[in-house]
Amino acid sequence: MNGIILFSTFYILGIVGFFTNTIPLVALLLLVVAIIFLFNEKISCKGAVLYYLAFALAICNCHFQIKNYDGLSAFIPSDAAITGTVETIPTTNVPVRTKFYLKAQSGEFDGVKVPKLDGRTIVTLYDTPQNISRIKISDKIQLKGKLRSPFSAKNPCQFDYANYLKNKKTFSTFYVQEGDWKIVSQPESFGSKFLQKLNDTRTRILNHQKKYMKSPNIEVLGGIVFGDDAINPPDLIKTSFINSGLLHILAASGMNVSIIFGIWYFIGTRLRLNYRFVILVGAVLVGFYTLVTGMGPSVLRAALMIEFVILGKLIDRAADSIALIFLVALLLLLYDPAMINDVGFQLSFVVTFALIYCVPPILDRIKNKPANFLAGAMLIPFVAQLWAAPIQMFYFNNFATYSVLANLAITPFIMLISFGGFLGSILAMIPVDFIADKVCLVFAFVLNPVVSFLVSISHFFAGLPNSLLTTIHPHSAQMILYYGALLLLARSMRCGFKEKKSLVASVILGIVLTISLLLPVVKPLLSPVSKDCEIIVFDVGNADSFLIKTPKNKYIMIDTAHGIFKGSKATFSQANAIMGKYLKDKGIKELELMILTHFDADHSGGAVDIMKTANVKRLVLSKDKDDSKTTKAIMEYVKENKVNTTDAKNNEVVHSEKGLTLTTFTPDFTHNKNDNDNSTISVLSFGDFDMLFMADGGVRSFNKIKKDLNKTEIEVLKSGHHGAKNTVTSKMLNTIHAQNVVISTGVNPYGHPTKQTLKTLRKNNVRTYRTDVDNAMKITTDGKTYKIYRYNPEKRRFEKDIENPCK
Repeated sequence: MNGIILFSTFYILGIVGFFTNTIPLVALLLLVVAIIFLFNEKISCKGAVLYYLAFALAICNCHFQIKNYDGLSAFIPSDAAITGTVETIPTTNVPVRTKFYLKAQSGEFDGVKVPKLDGRTIVTLYDTPQNISRIKISDKIQLKGKLRSPFSAKNPCQFDYANYLKNKKTFSTFYVQEGDWKIVSQPESFGSKFLQKLNDTRTRILNHQKKYMKSPNIEVLGGIVFGDDAINPPDLIKTSFINSGLLHILAASGMNVSIIFGIWYFIGTRLRLNYRFVILVGAVLVGFYTLVTGMGPSVLRAALMIEFVILGKLIDRAADSIALIFLVALLLLLYDPAMINDVGFQLSFVVTFALIYCVPPILDRIKNKPANFLAGAMLIPFVAQLWAAPIQMFYFNNFATYSVLANLAITPFIMLISFGGFLGSILAMIPVDFIADKVCLVFAFVLNPVVSFLVSISHFFAGLPNSLLTTIHPHSAQMILYYGALLLLARSMRCGFKEKKSLVASVILGIVLTISLLLPVVKPLLSPVSKDCEIIVFDVGNADSFLIKTPKNKYIMIDTAHGIFKGSKATFSQANAIMGKYLKDKGIKELELMILTHFDADHSGGAVDIMKTANVKRLVLSKDKDDSKTTKAIMEYVKENKVNTTDAKNNEVVHSEKGLTLTTFTPDFTHNKNDNDNSTISVLSFGDFDMLFMADGGVRSFNKIKKDLNKTEIEVLKSGHHGAKNTVTSKMLNTIHAQNVVISTGVNPYGHPTKQTLKTLRKNNVRTYRTDVDNAMKITTDGKTYKIYRYNPEKRRFEKDIENPCK
């Protein structure tokens, strides 16, 4: 076996072991592999030691490079003034907001001056588009704002933003308002000046192109040629390209690098230019393109591979493509081990390896040139999709049904756009605006219809039925089984299926994988009724959202926290990021019932997002409807999609099954009424277990419905209005004999939960759980006993806190 491949594999697995906290297990498995290879004389004793040293090197490198803090961490949270250098090209997805990474050099935190700093933060800056456009990479800038911790995953299945930033050596976020910043100085070093000049040139070219190409063509061209941080495409285009499986072309990738070099090489050889000249110019073009696009993992991978091949050509050495891709991965991960967590890195290397390993053996057997070309055109997108699909499902919970056909259809157009756009950009770099403008005019004339046709192809495939399937989150073990089966099948195929052991092993792994996928479907059929009821208390900050799973595997959601809806100014949806992601990961496609207790945005703002994610069979709304944007958006969606909707009624059983009922109560105040006091209250009863959901209602609401409540033993009380004043009293707690209270709260300017509320709970010996302290929670009960679990973000699982009998 190739030594580079083995050395790189041991090193990569060492990094995987570090980030998954499975170093002992990985070390043991690699030891077993090394012994087997030694026994079969695949490697020597010296080789085994060397490869194991690669594993140890990975662990040491990770410990050396991966930190949990930097110089800014000690000052979180604080009101700060920070001076530093803009490290990345500012990304402006919203006209009045931009984001960039800042290398902090000095600062002042809550009045304490720190003259020297070594830290990195991600800045979110709000200002006018004109002012934002002045900020450039490598500028030294001074900012005043709020330094905060990035949010971590405090819910199951939630994206961990803090961990994402940690992989980029960033441990804080910095929020800056209009006017609270100024540019101190321009870059001084040659490298910094070069990067800024390069970015200025890119911006200048795009501004010329905007005169002759309109949206969405200019965004598509900009993404293909300059990368996804060049121009933000409209949401409609993003959705179209996601559904068609073509989103990858909106970001500069390794494919673009290969196309640019390949077409230049083809032109150079046809013009009979000097071979070394063609190779060297190709190397310069690849390097330049890599810098222009921001050096993303995919582009870096392709660029390094091509540069190594070029080096081999110059010294008359042939390159082993498979060994080369492992070598490039090794070099990148030596420089930054955290790069392995980047989705682009994973997709780029997995798909490239698959294409190199699987496609040539098949095409080599097809001697007819036209047939070989057609087979390659069809095989490449098929193999790419086959190997990329699990990663896409793992991170994004979707599968583009027509991706292979769509990618096949765009192949000739993407080649023309990539090379033509890049060539036009190089010519437009001439520092004479008149010439640059005319160059952009000519290339826009040629490329505009091509880009339009490409967009039409995307729209066509995106518009087909079931173009984008929502999938569950595959388990890591299933990923290993899948790729193991594919790898063994490819190995057998490379040997002309003469390697029977590999083929048999591939079939066995495939069978095990199939069983693991069918098990969740078959299990409920074998035992359709479980004995437990489960309630998930999502941590959605100072908002509410709960998911109930009944013994018959029916799902009920009470409130949906914040979301994005028509007319809202929100740029982030809790409903999509937290509850929606959970529903997708667990394969929950239908909600038996959704209750929206009232129309405040922190309770029902995410309703439209949830209804887009899962089919809601019945929607129960508060009868008090206002003229808010939230209410209008919900009612409009309900009407357009014919959702079965009813108003909440007092003392009405809205769901029942054997041993379980969910009952709504409506205070129905007419005098001095408000949305909070009139919000719908619910009681979940299962056997001897009862949980009271107070929504935003307080003591006044409770007193109005207590005559109908008929419950004197409440195991769990969901506090009203996030623990605000007058949400509980000793009399109320004694009336229901509450054992535990759950307060759904987070950072807020209202002082929730109030000291008065917490004092009352302590005084009455009620066990208190808070989402801002205990994260998400899970409550399970069989009707006789109940258990309360708290979510552990580090272990990414629920851990049991208490288990008590029901009264």
